[in-house]
Amino acid sequence: MREVWLVAKREIQAATVKRSFIISTAVVVALIVAAAFVAAYFINRHQESTAVTVVGISEEMSGVGPVLSGMGDAVDRNIEVRSVDEGAADAQLIEDELDAWLGGQLGDAELRFKAAPGDSELAQLIYGAVNSYALGEEISSLGGDPAQVMGNVGAAAPEMTFAEDNDGVGTDFSKLIVAWVMIALLFAGIIMSGSLISMGVVEEKSSRVVEILLATITPAKLFAGKVVGIGLVALFQVLTYAVAGVAAAWASGLIENVSVPIGPQLAWLVLWFLLGFFMFVVLWGGLSALAPRQEDVGSVTGPMMFLLFVPFYTAMYLPTNAPNSMASEITSMAPFMAPFVMPVRQVFVDVPIWQLAVALAVSVLTIVGTVWLAARVYHRGVLHTGSRLKLKDALRRG
Repeated sequence: MREVWLVAKREIQAATVKRSFIISTAVVVALIVAAAFVAAYFINRHQESTAVTVVGISEEMSGVGPVLSGMGDAVDRNIEVRSVDEGAADAQLIEDELDAWLGGQLGDAELRFKAAPGDSELAQLIYGAVNSYALGEEISSLGGDPAQVMGNVGAAAPEMTFAEDNDGVGTDFSKLIVAWVMIALLFAGIIMSGSLISMGVVEEKSSRVVEILLATITPAKLFAGKVVGIGLVALFQVLTYAVAGVAAAWASGLIENVSVPIGPQLAWLVLWFLLGFFMFVVLWGGLSALAPRQEDVGSVTGPMMFLLFVPFYTAMYLPTNAPNSMASEITSMAPFMAPFVMPVRQVFVDVPIWQLAVALAVSVLTIVGTVWLAARVYHRGVLHTGSRLKLKDALRRG
């Protein structure tokens, strides 16, 4: 164990003292902090500008006011109605005291905005309110009860359902942002770790340094030390980005708009990152030993990139739209998919305990397989010189 830690310590020092590592980490942290404050600025500005929508209505169209306010409430838009005659409408629109003005009379009504193109959503609400008011007036003139007719019309509307259970998605944009940030951190951390370990393995192999190291340490311990060291560096970097993002969101007030409990999500992020790291990066490092030179690393580790993109894009689109669908449930418990898909489902819905247990168990079993495969390939490939070693030859017994 002492030899493993010595190798890990060497990898940590080699990675963290590089100027490129320090600068890139600082730049990403600065970008995360800046993005949080910029997002908070525009969100707060949008909320302030849309907090109350003021609509001026002439006396002739005053009956539309209550209908319009009710329609605004139905779409979570606070609409304030004021009585404004046509003579004062333009001045109040120009001074931004009004968002729109409705005048004239039924059959010859006029909707006025400050400038083109206006507010399309508000225009649709006003059109609907005028139509509903006109319909009510016609029903009254024919001796009917407008409230009863409108109630019957509303009851006739069909209920919207889905072929797949999308409960939990809703319209909460903050959940989507948290989910995307989590899988982006997972993806970036694994990519960075894989690149570091592959470059280290091939550099030691091509320079023949590994032959000197293997004179004092076994290949298994050398490989384990590299994985542990680079894993700790990657975990530190991911946590740095996550903490910087949370701190910036808290300082900017952006976190007030997030409905997801950040603490538990960070804890799950660490767990799923560790599982994803050992699932992908260990195999990445083992396959890198097949390459004789740095120029050959891409062709050897290319399949790893493809294997990583599949769960990444699946997590981006499948559980964010249908977290309770059968496809989401299956992929969140599947080998190589669970570290990406399951944390996204956890953001949107309360995942059953048994599904979490299955996902964790499958991930651990997958790691056992990847560690065995990577160790075998590394042991055979790291001392192979000359041409590129084929995978089937590295796995051959004897």
